[in-house]
Amino acid sequence: MPAQPEDARRVIANARAALDFAREAGVPVIHVILVYRRIPGLGSEGMVSPFWRALHAAMGEKDRLTPGATAPCASTTSKARPAPRSYPS
Repeated sequence: MPAQPEDARRVIANARAALDFAREAGVPVIHVILVYRRIPGLGSEGMVSPFWRALHAAMGEKDRLTPGATAPCASTTSKARPAPRSYPS
């Protein structure tokens, strides 16, 4: 989700510290990319979840998680596909 630059720097720094701590302790770090598929008659498969369905129903134009977005997961049209990526340690 979009964030202000100062918020993004803070989140990235804290994530880096947490991941470094985990790696130093020998904890495997696994990166995951979330993708919602489009389901005919439903929309995004995320809408199967009562939480996301309720959140979508409760949001108005002025209180969205991401300004200008239609819903957190309802309008996602990405299709699941393998996306191998390498993340630096």
